[in-house]
Amino acid sequence: MVIPQVGGRAISIRLHYIVLGLIGVAVLFLVVASGMYARYRLERIVNASAIAARKAENRVLRKKIEDFTSDLVALDANMETLRRLDRQVRMLCDLRLDEQEVSQFAGKLSSDWRSKSDTEVAAKLDALVRLVSARKESYSEVLKHAVEQRYTVDHTPSIRPASGWMVAGYGQRKNPFTGRMEMHRGVDIAAPKGTPIYATADGRVSFVGYRGGYGLLVKVDHGRGRSTSYGHCSMAKVRTGNLVKRGQIIATIGKTGQAIGPHVHYEVRIDGNAVNPANFFLSRSEPIF
Repeated sequence: MVIPQVGGRAISIRLHYIVLGLIGVAVLFLVVASGMYARYRLERIVNASAIAARKAENRVLRKKIEDFTSDLVALDANMETLRRLDRQVRMLCDLRLDEQEVSQFAGKLSSDWRSKSDTEVAAKLDALVRLVSARKESYSEVLKHAVEQRYTVDHTPSIRPASGWMVAGYGQRKNPFTGRMEMHRGVDIAAPKGTPIYATADGRVSFVGYRGGYGLLVKVDHGRGRSTSYGHCSMAKVRTGNLVKRGQIIATIGKTGQAIGPHVHYEVRIDGNAVNPANFFLSRSEPIF
């Protein structure tokens, strides 16, 4: 029933309950349909925004992947270069070459990264990690070898102890004081008194003092069984225990002890046995350092 406010006529409508039920169902359907449509539109808007964000993120990730791939290609090439250099250095140093390691990694680092699947890229990355570790171990071995070689070179006598004239060599000779044939266990280099005497290799001074016919004697221990002696000095420039370098002045030439004239008696010993010092001289008459 519809009742107007003032002066109107009331309208009465009679509806069967079934009709009312259908109208109610229709209204409910319209409400539900409107809600579902609104939800659909909202999801479309949200999904579109999310898709746009994902596309932007994918573009950034794609750029990073491309940069990462380029870096891997460059790293791949650099590791191959390092492998070749490592082989060359080890050959020069006469160190063992690990052919198994070479064949194990060389094939895995020769193809293009961009054409590989995720599994293949992961395998190549694992190969790179192991190759870097192998290179590190190899370089450590080469460095150790180089340090040992440098120590050997620095501590091996290799120059003349003084400028002058070699007046007596290593071997049997007639002793000028006794006239008998005796073993001369060094070389004599004559020069004016006061001429510098140089250490012929790096080492530590093991003795400074007077000793019999040697007169004022300076001895240097070079390690690994090597030692040198410098006799008939007029003055010592070092003390026992001092560290000396090749070419450092350690004394001056004199004629102390059994010496006819000013000279230095120079000996080289290996494990206590005298050897010919001339075998350790460079091919020049002057000391080189």
